[in-house]
This record gives sequence, structure tokens and C-alpha cells, in this order.
Amino acid sequence: SGRYALGGVKSIASCISKLDLAYGRDVSKLLDVCRETIFFERVSDLEACLSALSSDPSVSVAQVRSSMDNYYQGCCKLHTGFRCVRVNLRMSGNEEARRLCVDTHVCELLLVLTRMGR
Repeated sequence: SGRYALGGVKSIASCISKLDLAYGRDVSKLLDVCRETIFFERVSDLEACLSALSSDPSVSVAQVRSSMDNYYQGCCKLHTGFRCVRVNLRMSGNEEARRLCVDTHVCELLLVLTRMGR
């Protein structure tokens, strides 16, 4: 059980800025145009969510990155030390996504423990 925060769609200005600063204008690397966040009270709930995502036939998990351990370098670890599990996924098996022609788009889902997300 978790609560969520709708992240919406990244603005064009933010996309361009991130492409300039981080990706050398390589748009194939911009994976967080659509981002949502789910907050969990317990690690076991976060793990159950990961398991559900990986077994859902409507979802294709492209990448999972975690910054939960102390040895992590990159990805979610911001200057503030923010820790999360970052899941990049496609709704490739979803009929509605296919109908809207977004079934190949990569979305980002942040899984955050509540104590760390505050």
C-alpha cells in the first residue's frame, strides 16, 4: 500500500535544458518526460510493487536503477542525498496505450520510502 504524487509531463523548456546539460542533445536518453512517484511506508511494500510491475503483462520494464545502498554512484542520488528506486517502463501490452500510440514511450516511476521522501 502506498500513496502517489502525480508528476505530469515535463515542460519543453525543462526537456531542452536537461538535453543540453546532461545528454548532449541526445533525445533517446531523455526518459523522464512522464514521471510519477509512489511513496511506501515499508521496504516490503516497495518490493511487492516491483514484483507486480515485473509480472504485469501490460508493462514492459526497460530499466530498474536503485540508489538505496551506500555504494551507489549516479542516477537518483541528488545533491541532497535523495534515495529511490527508479523504474523506466513502457505500457507496451496495454490496449489503451496502443490506441493512443504511446505504447513505445518510456515513462519513469519513482518508488520512494516515505521517510526518505520527506
